[in-house]
Amino acid sequence: MSKGNNRKLKVYYGHNRDYKQHPVIHLAGRYLAQNGFKIGDEVSVALEENRIVISKISKMEVKNV
Repeated sequence: MSKGNNRKLKVYYGHNRDYKQHPVIHLAGRYLAQNGFKIGDEVSVALEENRIVISKISKMEVKNV
């Protein structure tokens, strides 16, 4: 559950091997751990129209994959 840690981030650009630009979003900070994300956790990323949902995958789900 969120602890009121909403963040505003900027979408930057990165380059692939062909030097074509692509969007990049960088997430880092203590607020991730404060909201249940630990180093080594696996996450799922769901893409929706104008929305990205990142969810931690439970250990039980990881074992079943």
